[in-house]
Amino acid sequence: MTPEKRAYFARVTAANAEAVKAEKRKIQKAVERKETETVKNLLDLGILTTSQIAKTVGVSEDFVLKIAGDK
Repeated sequence: MTPEKRAYFARVTAANAEAVKAEKRKIQKAVERKETETVKNLLDLGILTTSQIAKTVGVSEDFVLKIAGDK
């Protein structure tokens, strides 16, 4: 592989890696929004305890308490 091709390959690889990182961040933010929305909905129902909501959604009790405090 020529030095030019090697440099091009390195640039393309780096750009792809950054694109993958950006997509992972987008996905994580979407998951966090969905978790927050689900916790809010369950809190609004007023049926489940903080612990039950945390277990159902797969988040910590502290996360549920934070969302409850933000409401």
